[in-house]
Amino acid sequence: MFSKLQMWILAGCLVVTTIGFAVFAFRTSGPLREAIAADDSPVPSVPDTDQMEQTQSPAHVPLKPYPVQHSPSVITNGNEADEKIIDAVMEKLASTFKKGDWSYAVDVMYTPLLQSVGGKEKALAELNELMKQIKTENVSISWTDQKPYTYVAGGSHKYVIVPYEAEVKFQGKTIKQMNYQLGIKTRDSGWQFVNGDILTPEIYQQFFSDFPKDVEIPEVQQDWE
Repeated sequence: MFSKLQMWILAGCLVVTTIGFAVFAFRTSGPLREAIAADDSPVPSVPDTDQMEQTQSPAHVPLKPYPVQHSPSVITNGNEADEKIIDAVMEKLASTFKKGDWSYAVDVMYTPLLQSVGGKEKALAELNELMKQIKTENVSISWTDQKPYTYVAGGSHKYVIVPYEAEVKFQGKTIKQMNYQLGIKTRDSGWQFVNGDILTPEIYQQFFSDFPKDVEIPEVQQDWE
């Protein structure tokens, strides 16, 4: 089995907006690390590929699509303008990612979380280092967002759950993941996003305390082939 740290780094390879968090969240102090880190072992900068080659993959578990939610907090009407904006963000994320441009992914990260792990400059530096590792290891990554999006009325924010399916091919293994982007609409900056991989209950409580309790948080699923 992969170690927890290796799983986090691999999960970080599954979509652009989580790549920076998956690596540098373990290297920084502050609320994000305190909420996520539970591995007491020393933290390497990149996965130990020799160790990963010697480990076994988890059992094959088919991915399941996220169900449509019917909570009273789910907004079912009047989302057309937001949908167009979010579609454009997802499309640009996909296109810039294919070109190897990581800066837009950082641009649309949720600002308080980005600041808690060192800010934009540090995020870009970590992303560039990880990009070098991805090229060295010949990692192939693809992802597509899926509809419907789920719009949620929070106490002081409007949220959206954007499901996506990602696939990573790495050292002869294919890793598929059903995950989601959490979009947060703020008065000052419009829509910003954070990846579901890092959204523990503690992070929801600290950064998104107004997220309704009656809305089910999607489960992040992984399948190994």
